[in-house]
Amino acid sequence: MKRIHYIHLGMARSGTTWLHYNLIKHPEIDYKVSKENAFLYDSENGIPRYLEHFNSYEVSFNNHPYDWELPDSTLQKLDAFTTSYGISFRNPYEYLHSLKNYMREPHTGNDWVAKRIAEGQTDYVGAINRIKSSCKNPLLIMVVDDLIADPQKYVDAITAHMGLTQSVQVDTTKLNWRHYLIDIEFTADDVALINSSIDEFSDYMQRDFSHWKRNA
Repeated sequence: MKRIHYIHLGMARSGTTWLHYNLIKHPEIDYKVSKENAFLYDSENGIPRYLEHFNSYEVSFNNHPYDWELPDSTLQKLDAFTTSYGISFRNPYEYLHSLKNYMREPHTGNDWVAKRIAEGQTDYVGAINRIKSSCKNPLLIMVVDDLIADPQKYVDAITAHMGLTQSVQVDTTKLNWRHYLIDIEFTADDVALINSSIDEFSDYMQRDFSHWKRNA
């Protein structure tokens, strides 16, 4: 990575495929790799393979919806040759609904929701703090609300964060928010934990996300 290398760390079900589709059209980005490549998930050869694929290009990016879950040690190694990062967050209730439907698993009880919460997948501030503790280069925090409101402005913010001087005209035809086929029931405890995480995220971002919250 000779000049610019940007990593979009996720999260899943938050427009990462659409973002990838638009960034690969950017005139200043001279190397693109398939979304959700598995370089960094090879514990033995991941970093060398990653460098081999990216190191010859002036401007490049990588985009994987689960990179925010990479081990701290991997994030720390990435930071040596990454110039900036980004991550997108979605209303956590919608995120869990969308993830469950994407996985196409029948929902039988509340264990699935409880497990996702226990894994920290709705603790957005915890995820941010962990990333920032391992990655010293700038992190741009985005929300899907802004993507829905103004897709062009959303991508422009990311390309500016990368340090690019040109814009790319976004294509909104592939921007689809699917209806949920599999419903999920949230217990009162689930709602209390998720709503608390939303409050923490609102405080961290200094922005009101109370419209994300649900009643128990």
